[in-house]
Amino acid sequence: MRVEQSSGVSLSLLCLLSGHSRQAYYKRRFQAERKPIKEEVIVQQVLKHRQLQPRMGGRKLYLSTKGFIRQHDMKLGRDAFLGCLVNTIY
Repeated sequence: MRVEQSSGVSLSLLCLLSGHSRQAYYKRRFQAERKPIKEEVIVQQVLKHRQLQPRMGGRKLYLSTKGFIRQHDMKLGRDAFLGCLVNTIY
């Protein structure tokens, strides 16, 4: 259930009580909606590389997909990349 759908409590009041701004709330919500899409795109790219070289390790996969990640304006470090793979492929 989203905050806007809660009964009788305004988003402004909830943000005030939690110590966060409305902007921070919406930024976090937007990131949470985009994360599964970003992970899926990266996993598909990794699977393409794995078809060619099935025994390629995580670091080399990251280096080989780094251009793709930059090309699509994604900001993702090596550790987050590996975490994405662990959560979805293995």
